[in-house]
Amino acid sequence: MQTYISVLTSFVQIVVVARAFKLLGLGGSLLFLPLFAFAGYGLAGVLPLLGLVATVKVVENATDYSLQNTTQQALFLSTSRDAKYKAKAAIDTLFVRLGDAGVDWSGLRGDAGRADHYRLRSDQRRGQRRMDLAGVPAASAHFANSEPSDHGRSRAQPRD
Repeated sequence: MQTYISVLTSFVQIVVVARAFKLLGLGGSLLFLPLFAFAGYGLAGVLPLLGLVATVKVVENATDYSLQNTTQQALFLSTSRDAKYKAKAAIDTLFVRLGDAGVDWSGLRGDAGRADHYRLRSDQRRGQRRMDLAGVPAASAHFANSEPSDHGRSRAQPRD
């Protein structure tokens, strides 16, 4: 599964990211992953097929590692150097770790976040469905917090 994620990540980074920034702008690009996660996990919760769940997870991870990560880094282009390093350090160390801890605490990660937790036995499918449906409100919250605003610019432009 990791090979598929790596290949798709490379493809999206090389082919899609620049076009998404050009066509959708920074705000529109930020909305892509939450919309896909909402649709994908909602569909997987209604139709829990192993192939569908695996495909949704591969596309979600590839999009996260390429488009979403690049878009998040582009948000810092318009800030001063000092603010950029302070904010990025706070976000990367504090907020990302708190988010990971919250997922672990909630028990929604599955079997300790291993990549192969989609290899399910028949008695685990109910729990998998609960995890897929839990992704829907998480994606909704992500979407609600991703305001499609370009801060007065049509594209991310570096600050002088």
